[in-house]
Order: sequence, then structure tokens, then C-alpha cells
Amino acid sequence: MPKRRIGYVLALLLLVLSACSRNADTSGIITSTNTPPSLIVVGVPGLALVLNSVQELTAYAEIIVIGTIAPTGADLNMARDPRNTSQPDDRFYTAGGIYQVTVETYLKGTGLPTLLYVQPEAAFDSQTTKMPGAQASAKAVYNAIIPKQNNRYLLFLHTLEGFEGTQYFTGGLHPSRFDLADPQRVVPEDPAGLLELFPPRTLDQMIAEINQALVTPTPITP
Repeated sequence: MPKRRIGYVLALLLLVLSACSRNADTSGIITSTNTPPSLIVVGVPGLALVLNSVQELTAYAEIIVIGTIAPTGADLNMARDPRNTSQPDDRFYTAGGIYQVTVETYLKGTGLPTLLYVQPEAAFDSQTTKMPGAQASAKAVYNAIIPKQNNRYLLFLHTLEGFEGTQYFTGGLHPSRFDLADPQRVVPEDPAGLLELFPPRTLDQMIAEINQALVTPTPITP
């Protein structure tokens, strides 16, 4: 099953490690090699797998929900210790913004009426957390697409692994978040270019495609 690769930030731990080894800098921010040495930020460009159809998105998603998103004001460290993924990596901090989703309906899977959704929004080394204003600067460089508060979304999600005690969900494969502000024009709220693969359609059309994919699943290939 072909998948399209695009420049986008996932902040995977291996990416952080490899970039940091090439680009150490006293700012503590991690960046790509095509930026000035004074600003070192990880993940631009990162690597994401972009699927080609609603059928593929449905097959890969653990749950699919329609709901509204509100920020909690909290974040967590998505960088995990490679020796024990239940623990954070004490060398790096990948800030995952935590949002609460009030679920209107589950289109795939079942769950609670609210869930916690996490997306990466910055990446830096652990020393940066001690520097005033550095986290905000890293987030500005990272340039994550922040969900619109109390906006309706269609979300294709899976469990965020490596966290004990609290169940978090994240997107992972793209596009994982579709804007439902206009149910007559549903579009992915993901990096530019995805409209070529997922042109605007109505919410009813999206739901019909998801339901059809659930009846005749697309085989998942490694």
C-alpha cells in the first residue's frame, strides 16, 4: 500500500537523537540542518506517513470520533526512554500539548464521552526546560497546527503508547484531523498539500466512506 512522505514534525525519539548528535547548541533547542547554527530545533523536517484515502485512514485508526476540542493547558513529555518506554527520556523533552475531546459520536471503536488527545508541539533538550522563555521559542519554531478551541473535528486516533495510568490518544498517521466547521466542506487540518489527496467533501460523504470501509476493510500492510 503506497504511502506519501511529507515534511512534517512527528518528533520521534530516534529523530531527536540523530538530529541532536549532529547539531548540539547551547540554546538547547533542536532543529533541522538547514537553519542557522544559532537556532537548533529538532523535527523540521520530520517524517510522517500520509495515507492516500479515507479507507486507509479507517483501517489504521484504533478509534474514529466526531467531537469538539478544548485545551487543558498542560503538556507531557512524548520523548520516551528507549530502555523503558513507560518512562520519559531525561535527556530530551518533546512537548505534547494535551487537549480534551468531548465526543459527539464514535464512528469506529467505543470509549468514554471525553478523551485526552495529545499532539507534539515542540522539541528541545532537557536543559531548555530551565531557561525562561526557551520553551515558547521552541514552540514558535516548531510551528504545530493548534486545534481550534470548541471547533468540531473528525479524528482518526490511536493510543499513545508509553504512558501508564492515563490513556492518551494521538493522530500519528496523516491526515488524522478533519475540520468540521463547515459540514458541507470537510477538509484535513494538516500540512498543506493534503487537499490533493483529500479534496473537500461533505460530512455525510465522509461518514459514508468510513462506514463502507468498516464493512469492507482495507488490508493493513507492513
